[in-house]
Amino acid sequence: AIVTIEVCNGPDCSGLGGGAAFLEIENLISTLDNCRVVVGGCRNVCTMGPNVHIFSSDDIHFSKVDQSLVCRTVVACAVAKTKNPTSLNYDNDTNSSSSSSSSVNKLLQLR
Repeated sequence: AIVTIEVCNGPDCSGLGGGAAFLEIENLISTLDNCRVVVGGCRNVCTMGPNVHIFSSDDIHFSKVDQSLVCRTVVACAVAKTKNPTSLNYDNDTNSSSSSSSSVNKLLQLR
């Protein structure tokens, strides 16, 4: 299943860095075929922006998505939603990691 990440493009979120968050998330998922990012509208939590939602069986909301680490956390969470989270390997054992778990590891590493 494809997980959709929606980045608010309302006036407040946009002014607080929503466009940059969108571009960062778009870059992070560029090699993934199970996630997509879309521009969304206001969800009335403007003072906490930029706001991002992950749409899946249980929607997840992120506020203040204004730093690269937060964007990587959003994408890692979306990747986890595409699979059974218990099957993901978050350590450095590359022998048993799938491409999705390898992507999660890379996304969560600090630059």
